[in-house]
Formats: sequence, C-alpha cells, structure tokens
Amino acid sequence: MKECPSGIKLSIVVSVFFLMVSCYSPQAQEVKTEIDISLPVDIPVIYNQKNPEPPPGVPSKIILEEELCLRFEKKKKGDFPSSVGNAAVDDEGNFFVFDNEEKKVKVFDRNGQLVRTFGEFEHGMGYMQIVEGKTIMIYSWGGKKRMYFYTTEGLYLKEISAEKYHRVLNPLIDSKGNIIAEFRNYKRRPRRGDSERTYVHGLRKMNPNFNPIVTIATFEWTSIFDQMLTSVTMPRFTYKVRKDDSIVWGIFYAYSDYELYISNPDGKEIKKIVKDYDPEMITKEDKKGIPVYWPENFPPFRWIACDKQNEIYVQTYEKDENGRTFWDVFDPEGKYIAKFSLPKVEKIIGIKKDYMYTRCNEWKEIHYVKRYRVIRE
Repeated sequence: MKECPSGIKLSIVVSVFFLMVSCYSPQAQEVKTEIDISLPVDIPVIYNQKNPEPPPGVPSKIILEEELCLRFEKKKKGDFPSSVGNAAVDDEGNFFVFDNEEKKVKVFDRNGQLVRTFGEFEHGMGYMQIVEGKTIMIYSWGGKKRMYFYTTEGLYLKEISAEKYHRVLNPLIDSKGNIIAEFRNYKRRPRRGDSERTYVHGLRKMNPNFNPIVTIATFEWTSIFDQMLTSVTMPRFTYKVRKDDSIVWGIFYAYSDYELYISNPDGKEIKKIVKDYDPEMITKEDKKGIPVYWPENFPPFRWIACDKQNEIYVQTYEKDENGRTFWDVFDPEGKYIAKFSLPKVEKIIGIKKDYMYTRCNEWKEIHYVKRYRVIRE
C-alpha cells in the first residue's frame, strides 16, 4: 500500500449470494469482495449538492447539436472501419479511428472523408491519445503489450514495451512525455486450489521509458469466484490528465461514494471533490441474460473527460426521460456547474473549443464517432 502518514485506510467487506449457472444444476455460492483503500484526509474538500450551482454569470445549461456521425457497420467493407477499437480527435477536428478488423489507424477529416491510413498492428488496441497535437499514442494490450507512437501524419516514431508488467490499463501521456496508467497485479500469485484471489491496483506515474516515478494511489481487493462478477462489481481507477498535468481520478466501484481527487504533477493529492447523489438502481432489464452477481446499485460514476480549460466531465448512470445518461460538469476547482445527457453507449473522446466528440464501440453491430456543437446558456 502507498505510505500515507496522514491518511486513513478504508476497508469494505461485501458478502452476497447469487446463482452460479452451470450446465448441470444451479447452486448457491457466496461471493465476498473486500476493497482496501488508502487515501489522504488532510486536503481541501469541495462539497457539491445534487443539482448544479454555478457562480453568477457562469452558464448552467449545455445544449448539444449533432453535426456529424460516422457510422461503421461490421458487415460492410471498404474505407470505413467495420469495428472501432477506439478513437481520438486532434485540434483540427480530424478523427483517428483504430480499425480492429484490419489492425490499422484510419484518419477522417472534419467532413468525414478518409484522408489516410497507417500502421500495421498484430493485435487490437486498447487506448489511443493525441499527444501535444502532433503525436498519436496507440496502446495494444493484446500479445506484446506495447505503446506505439506515430506523428499524426502517420510516420512511425517509436514504441515502448510494457511486457514486464502484469496488466497495464488506460495509459495516458502528459506534456512532459510521462505516462500515467493503472497497473493491476496479484498480491500473491494464485496457487492450485485457491478459492480467493487478491488484486493490487496502483495508479502510477512513469517516466517516458516506463520506469516508476511515483505511485499516486493504490487499493487492494479480494474476490471469490471473481470470474462470475460483472464489471460494476470489479473496482478500478478512472482518470484523466489535465492540460496543466494534474490528474483527476476516482475509483469506479458499486460500493463507493461519489468522490473524485485531483493530484498535482508530482502525484500528490491536493483536492477532493464530493457530490451528493441518488444511487441508480440496477433493474431486471439490466441483468437480463447475464446470470452473475449484481449489486443493488450502479457505481456513482463511470468515465471522466477534461477539456483544455481543465473543466471536468463525469459520466454517471443517472438517466433522463429518454434513457440517456447524464454527465456532470465541474469547473477547474471542482464546483458542480452544469449537467447534460448523451446516449449511454457514448463516451467523450475530446472537447475542443465549441465542439464535443464522442465514440461508441459498445453495440454489437454498429460503431460510430460523432461531433456535437456545444451551446452554453
């Protein structure tokens, strides 16, 4: 665990029952999930109510007008990707889309026209990011775990291996070329007959050669029959690097509160953001066709995005009347100022000036990227 002289250690134990489906007969099994988190307590805390409270003169209403949608259908071949691994957008509004079928990057201009294709990858990719406007980072977590760097024109620059680490998730690059990523490993390598597995998650900052600089936060969790748990019961970090190289992060977990942290570029926590909220209940429809343990509620949040003004956008599970999920908007200091909704399958991949860019790769047959015009009132 991270040494934290002024911190506290929070331990949560959850014991529930669910039906483990087998081809022979269902049988009741007990699942225990322990999460052990070490967090600081001597930092400023920004408390927010359930509804936005912007300062006078700050727009509280965000209207999104869809301008462009590039829809990629699996059964179709040609210039458009048939499967979107991930996507990123540069400052000019060009889309960089990883084609999971062809294992290449395809670039589309702001009018939706294909302008170039580059890269030859052995495996599908996990993450991509436009770095400082002129470089694109592509991380492939399958097979050889590597980070590839190209110019946005498609010229290969270098690659960095992450093979010495058990599991690296969602690597991001700051303005100095340092790498912020989540690392997951076993506390002790499982042995034959083990019924429990304890995982250690660490949010760490690495230098450009993938060597450690600082551990920002860690937590441990223990699970029985973890292969039967859903994504909403498996804790992990969610985070983004802001323009000033500070890091906004939280722990995605069904039993967590709505709490975010801001760490400075040195990895030290400098602020905590807390928001009051009503937990979103998990319905029978949500559970349909997935016979595993489900908690009573969804986690308080799912995804984080940031813009160049250091505003923070947080995807929640709260739904509007049309079934779209709300995004909460916090100013750079952590004050809750606005909310808006998007289709629940869309994630924000970029916020540039008066435009917002999203991608969807959760549908089975259709993937897409979109551009919205953002109007604030």
